[in-house]
Amino acid sequence: RNPASGSQYDYRAVAIVHPRAKRCRLKDGDEIVDRALLLQNLGYEVLVKEAPEFELSGPGAEVLRAKLDGDKRADAGLAALHAYQLTKFDAVALVDYGTLV
Repeated sequence: RNPASGSQYDYRAVAIVHPRAKRCRLKDGDEIVDRALLLQNLGYEVLVKEAPEFELSGPGAEVLRAKLDGDKRADAGLAALHAYQLTKFDAVALVDYGTLV
């Protein structure tokens, strides 16, 4: 599915990007990069997704809710939970952008 890769394996690369993380400024200048476009150029199918809505309950829910409220980075990180909806694939490898840098 990604013939440009030259791989003998059939795979599809999907990137889940939070809307706030779609555009970013490069560290060494004022240039703004569109991560979705960059990933598409690398052969990824890009899904721009907000963090999923869910109800927190049970032990520790209040502590977790207090930690997540207003934390923009946590909100963007929770968007990765959409990977659990990629059920049409035999396998899914979830790699956080921060681990690639």
